[in-house]
Parts: sequence; structure tokens; C-alpha cells
Amino acid sequence: MNLDDVFTAAQSKPPTTKKEKSKTPKAKSKDTPESKSQAQPDSEILADILAPTDAPERNIRFTADLPESLHRRLTMAAATSGKRKVDIVRAILDAVLPQISD
Repeated sequence: MNLDDVFTAAQSKPPTTKKEKSKTPKAKSKDTPESKSQAQPDSEILADILAPTDAPERNIRFTADLPESLHRRLTMAAATSGKRKVDIVRAILDAVLPQISD
């Protein structure tokens, strides 16, 4: 899967909305995050990650030093996909970091 596929899948999926909590208890699922991610194709997982959200979240500036070769690859990926470097980095971080609820 290349970057174009990731961004195309993310843009083609309709935005997800938050569901209101039901007052009736649901049976607890024994699915682990690992089993859920194995059941979904990569394109669906990345589309979920890259789908627009209802309310924009506040951004915090973060600076990282990259090896020159990694920066060059990031720059080339941005140039060939037409996406900004920051959007590519955000998508990659969202894909690999676990979701932690506040």
C-alpha cells in the first residue's frame, strides 16, 4: 500500500460520528485490539484514522531531529503524494501509536 492509497481511502470514507451511550448494558466483547486490527484490512484501519473528526483538536508544536536520509524520504513522499509532511507524519503516528482515552 502506498501513500496515495492511504489518503484516498481516508478521504473516501464518510466521517464517523460519536454515538450516544445507551443506558442498556452491553455484553463485554472479548476482542482485543490486536484481533480487531487483524480482522480489518489496513486500508480500513488507516481510513478510520485519517477520517475527519467532528471537532478540531488543539495542536501542540513538536520538534524532532531526523536523520538526513529519513528526512529526504519524507520529503519525497510528500512531493509524490501532494500531501504536506506534517499530514504524513500525523497519519503515521496515528497508525502506530495506541489510542489512549483521556
